[in-house]
Amino acid sequence: MPILPPITLSSLEHGLTALKSDAQPLIDKLKAKLASRISITNEEETWLDGAANFTDETLLIAELQHAKNFQIAFESLSDNRKATAQRMQAASSAKNHNSEAVADAVPETGRKFNSKESYSRYK
Repeated sequence: MPILPPITLSSLEHGLTALKSDAQPLIDKLKAKLASRISITNEEETWLDGAANFTDETLLIAELQHAKNFQIAFESLSDNRKATAQRMQAASSAKNHNSEAVADAVPETGRKFNSKESYSRYK
């Protein structure tokens, strides 16, 4: 596993952008199904409501943006929130190296992906 550069607010923002960009085609596909009254699986619905909604990531960035000291604020995060930040950091690093990263399983396959592969080829 490659060593990631230090986590910064900028890298988290870039990582969130990369994660959203990578997930958007599948989000659009599932939302189009719903708009056409075509049912989606429970797994797809769970993915849309959870991993693909990026609320936790957005709130984490907002919290760190408003912190007086980024490093102290980051170190005081729970392990779960640090893992969220690390996921965004990995996505940022992968984006900067011209590869895609998705940390969560894609509903259609249930397959987990590492930072060197993308779920887009499995859609």
